[in-house]
Amino acid sequence: VLLIQAMASQAKRSTGGLPACGFMVLAEKAGQLPLLTERRAKGKRVTIVSGVRGNARALCTALTSLLGVGGTLHTKGAQQADVEVQ
Repeated sequence: VLLIQAMASQAKRSTGGLPACGFMVLAEKAGQLPLLTERRAKGKRVTIVSGVRGNARALCTALTSLLGVGGTLHTKGAQQADVEVQ
């Protein structure tokens, strides 16, 4: 977690707030990553990454192609979104 926070602070200084990939996920106040797993209909598991800043669609695309699963994006404002990976 400390490495992620150090990378985030370095990215803020160098690129105006976002790393080169175009998205950033910050740790919560307690230092935990904002990941949540839920069970949906028919016992399917869904992982939710909340509070994604920047290009959340790029994160969703990267996760779905790397993991070979489906995913969706839920915007929560102008610069924040949640990414669901099924």
